[in-house]
Amino acid sequence: MKGQITDVQPLSMRTIYTPLHGSFSVVIDGGGSLTQFYYTNANQYIPNRATTPMRLCAKLYISDPDKIIPSGDKSSALALTWYENTENTPISSSTPGYTVNADGTLTVAKNVPVDSPIQVVCRASYTDTRTGLPIIYQATVSLNTIQKSDEKVTLFLNRPTKFTYNPLTDSNLIDIKASLKWGEKNVPAGNAAFWWYKVSNGVEQLIDSSELNIEYVSGQETATLRLDADNIDKTIIRCRGAYYTGAKPSNPDDKVFAETAIVWKMPPVTAQAFCPNGTAIRKDMTTMSYHVRIFYNGKEVAKGDIAKYFFVKCFKKSSAAGSSATEVGHGTEVTLSVSELKMIGGQQMMVFPVVYAHGPYEVITNKEGEPLRDKNNEILIGY
Repeated sequence: MKGQITDVQPLSMRTIYTPLHGSFSVVIDGGGSLTQFYYTNANQYIPNRATTPMRLCAKLYISDPDKIIPSGDKSSALALTWYENTENTPISSSTPGYTVNADGTLTVAKNVPVDSPIQVVCRASYTDTRTGLPIIYQATVSLNTIQKSDEKVTLFLNRPTKFTYNPLTDSNLIDIKASLKWGEKNVPAGNAAFWWYKVSNGVEQLIDSSELNIEYVSGQETATLRLDADNIDKTIIRCRGAYYTGAKPSNPDDKVFAETAIVWKMPPVTAQAFCPNGTAIRKDMTTMSYHVRIFYNGKEVAKGDIAKYFFVKCFKKSSAAGSSATEVGHGTEVTLSVSELKMIGGQQMMVFPVVYAHGPYEVITNKEGEPLRDKNNEILIGY
């Protein structure tokens, strides 16, 4: 055969890997505490980090669902960068009070003032050897000092330093209560003043009824702050206080504060497609309707809460070997024609949902961090 020209069109192929499961944290090498105590009478820090430095190290544990990368501790494969309070302040060995060691650990050799807690931020890069691409992790630890003296005013919160909000089991309205003590005595309500802040990247912002504070419900300048936890994720809440006997002060005592962190966390869930008419297709039927049911810890999510917390997609898939799933709709209900479900040769069609947790709501911003607004100049809120 002569004169024939074949035009070859190459087919591009790419390999897709399941994302790695990673747990990243910053810990104290050898154990210890991130909190120091300052004794005013003795003018002494315990522990004194100027003489007994503390070493922070980053820990990363990886699990590969595809079982290509061995699971376990990958801390030695990290490229680390350390920052003080914000990523605008990188830490190097020339930064006073710090030493970045050859193994990437950070030695802290300075004492933290009572009124100036420090956020140490660690940013880590791990190279996924399956793709050659970096994965970025970040963790923050708080260094603080508690003043100790008989006359000291101390502020307490009714919440631990960190607690979890489960949107499926907990009330979204969270109350954080503060109280003051003068030495060992409780300060009367008429002599205690409180101010509430949220802390982001080490920067305090007063929580009030501003439209940007979508988590705020009530309680600023009172002993009880009420927040809407559906609008909160990994948020540090700091309360500052002041003890007074005359006129109420306009500003808090910088040395009197306490804080807690709220973490929004959805529990593991399972989803099922339920058909009220059963699973058999009868000859007089033209459609089949499916309802999505979601369960957690043996309990069912109320139908009215599904759209609030989840986005649901429905798929169908043949039992035939090599078949792939096809999306057929979204929401808590989907109706399919019988012609879409009928199979031959003893094969069956499966209908199943896939659910995605929304996550907490937040103000939608542009790349400059400015809030976006609708035509009525209302701030846009999403998840």
